[in-house]
Amino acid sequence: MSVVKGLSNDDPTISIDAPQLRDPKDTVVLAAAVAANAEAILTGDLDLLV
Repeated sequence: MSVVKGLSNDDPTISIDAPQLRDPKDTVVLAAAVAANAEAILTGDLDLLV
């Protein structure tokens, strides 16, 4: 664990408001993408593909 912890960054928690999501549990995936400044999300999750 100490190796992994040494490689990780402590970033502030990011929350997003996405009431239009069909599956509210996907909010965590979108928040992670926003926090990482992702340009794309690769997924097979049909709720995120809408």
